Amino acid sequence: MNVGDEVVLQCAAETDPYETLTVEWRRDGIAIDFQRSSHLLFDVENKSLTIRSAAVVDTAEYTCHAGNGLDEVQSAPATVTVRGTVLLSLLDTGSGSAAF
Repeated sequence: MNVGDEVVLQCAAETDPYETLTVEWRRDGIAIDFQRSSHLLFDVENKSLTIRSAAVVDTAEYTCHAGNGLDEVQSAPATVTVRGTVLLSLLDTGSGSAAF
């Protein structure tokens, strides 16, 4: 996929109708904080993860973790690779030199 594209990842977890199913999406093994990542959306009803306006930094392995209190499962990783250009802007400080 390219920078700016949108992708939807599906989680097909199901449980007994009398059990409560909890679903968590992870990025490179770390739970996604959807409040801090506003371009990542979790659809509770469909259990899907949407990456809106993807950036190169969204390149990662994404997994769905689901459980009902009795059992827990993890999806196979979905590898998302975002291709694009990373722009670096240098500001002129007037000193005539730059340190990297």
